[in-house]
Amino acid sequence: MWIFLPNKNNILFVPGWNVDNGGKFGGKVIEVNYASGEVVFEARISPSSGQQALHRAEKKSVFIKLLPFQSADLFKNEKNGLK
Repeated sequence: MWIFLPNKNNILFVPGWNVDNGGKFGGKVIEVNYASGEVVFEARISPSSGQQALHRAEKKSVFIKLLPFQSADLFKNEKNGLK
């Protein structure tokens, strides 16, 4: 399985099972720059129970995106300790 990531011009390649991960079999998640072929991210997943490690992968942001009408001030209050 592969997914094109247009905002970065990258491809997310996901061979999910029966991949040799250095002596153990499992799966990989690899992000490759489409233009240069450079690997920008690679994760090897080797479960102890067998060869199938994963079924699907997605790239998600870990940052909160505020809507245009929201402000970071909404998250600041005495309860969460932000000032």
